[in-house]
Amino acid sequence: MIVQETGREPVTVYGVYWIEGERFYWVIPYEGYGGLMSLSHKDISVIDGSLSNDLFFYKDGDGRDMILHWAAEDILDDLVDCNPVAMTDFMSRLGV
Repeated sequence: MIVQETGREPVTVYGVYWIEGERFYWVIPYEGYGGLMSLSHKDISVIDGSLSNDLFFYKDGDGRDMILHWAAEDILDDLVDCNPVAMTDFMSRLGV
């Protein structure tokens, strides 16, 4: 899945989740960003809505539904916190 914020380059989606009916996307917003950023569906356009085989259905720690990339499953909180070790691990898992 590829999304784009106005005025930015299209980016790959590494997760999708919902809070109170609002949909959010986990992305690396630009090259060099140190983790995953959450973007609201209100702020983006979906460029390619197809889901990669690397994404799977997942329940977060609070039992909420999420679609998540396998490489982020055990390090998601650290990626959101822009932990550089987690980001290096994530990129390695992606083969980048």
